[in-house]
Amino acid sequence: FVPIPDEGAELELVHGPQGGWHVHLSLRARGIAPTGLIYEITRLSDGALVCMLPLGVREGTFVERDGALERVGDFAIFSISSAEEIEGEDVLVRASVYDAERRSVTDEVQARIVDRAP
Repeated sequence: FVPIPDEGAELELVHGPQGGWHVHLSLRARGIAPTGLIYEITRLSDGALVCMLPLGVREGTFVERDGALERVGDFAIFSISSAEEIEGEDVLVRASVYDAERRSVTDEVQARIVDRAP
């Protein structure tokens, strides 16, 4: 787990084996017993929602570490047809974690999508 910094954050764009594009996301939550999770990524230049990833939470998908629950290695798959649609764009990444009573904790961070791979 590596926190996304408040300023200057970059997320590496990955071309997946099935031809899609994604970034890897992880999160850390406190004060909630997760049963569900939703990632949303919005492109800031036009407000388009380019990724909405609702995930169920099974036992063992969050690991307790340093007084928090961590989940690592989620693939946030973009709804795009080419890297040019998102590369170099600033995005807002929002993660909402829900418990069995549908209470939630939400956090968001701004980042730039970069593609450093040849």
